[in-house]
Amino acid sequence: MKLTIPIFAFFVLCLNVQAADTLNINNAVLKRKITVAVSGNGGLGPSSAHFQINSLSSSDLNILIPAGLMLYSDDPQVQDLIILQEDILVINARSTYTYDAFGACTQLSNHSPKKEELYKLGQLGQKEWVQVAQIVAQNDLQSSLGQAAIWALSDNATFDSFDSNHVDASWDIAKIIAIYKKENPPALEEIQTWTPAENRIIFSSRADLPYHAPKDMKARLFILDSTGQEVKEVFDYKKLFAGLHIYTIGLNRIVENQGSYIARLINEDGKVLKEITLANNQEYVELKAKQQTIQFEFIVRQPSKITLSVYDTRGELVQEIFKDKPLPLSKRNTNFKLIHAMPTGEPFEIRVSNDQGEVIHSMMRKAN
Repeated sequence: MKLTIPIFAFFVLCLNVQAADTLNINNAVLKRKITVAVSGNGGLGPSSAHFQINSLSSSDLNILIPAGLMLYSDDPQVQDLIILQEDILVINARSTYTYDAFGACTQLSNHSPKKEELYKLGQLGQKEWVQVAQIVAQNDLQSSLGQAAIWALSDNATFDSFDSNHVDASWDIAKIIAIYKKENPPALEEIQTWTPAENRIIFSSRADLPYHAPKDMKARLFILDSTGQEVKEVFDYKKLFAGLHIYTIGLNRIVENQGSYIARLINEDGKVLKEITLANNQEYVELKAKQQTIQFEFIVRQPSKITLSVYDTRGELVQEIFKDKPLPLSKRNTNFKLIHAMPTGEPFEIRVSNDQGEVIHSMMRKAN
């Protein structure tokens, strides 16, 4: 017996199958289908950009994240990002979807993003940037060539490496960069003499260096590699006023070995005042100044010029609260506010000395 299906029944069946809308992420925002919050995951490279997408739609959505999408940092000192992968996200109706993407930084001299760094969703970047991002995405070159190629475009950095598994794609990227820089495009044979990208890594570090200047002075801050060679000057000799200084230091570069770097602060005599180690993709923890009220009593047993100072556990002068202050024979009730960035619980010493260099009162306190 021949089986027949009424035409109207087939029509009804088709009506019940609804295809999900497919929208570019920016169009979906404009049409109020979704809201998007973007933040950094800390550092550069894979999963550096974090999207939280909230669906406002009563139906499922397909959301396109295009290669070349720009993300703009709320902090002008932090690098903007360009997305180097392309995905279509299937988002259920009225649900929340989280997505991590490879974001390459676009300002070599700015800081890499910290965890939960706030970003604004942008449009596609410049034409050449998008062309490179698309080639990178199509050939999975994010970890090998992606960041180097973007810095070559955004900061005129040297581009002299290729992916040995994707020579033609590497050549296409090299030609786009050369034309963008108004240089002669390299021949295919030339790029094969460059350094294989697999032998290089992205080094990115961001850290805070705190220093308590005990008195007014001049100082210089710079970064050294593991061989002792200076690779970056943060600032040349400038006047530091007595008190707490917190310097945020960033270093971003393409290197051939992991290694580590030293950020060093020196005075005019070359004495090292403070130094910290910069490690690749170390978690950035922002240091904040803290205020601590100090109150105590001491006795001046003969008229003297008195100096009140704070020292760390190494005996290094942290700050002079006052110096050579004439005081009569007396019992003194003193209080002052110490501005510091010491870790909570770290001990420090308060010394009161006279003009003979004698310590007439000493006490230990712990940082708040």
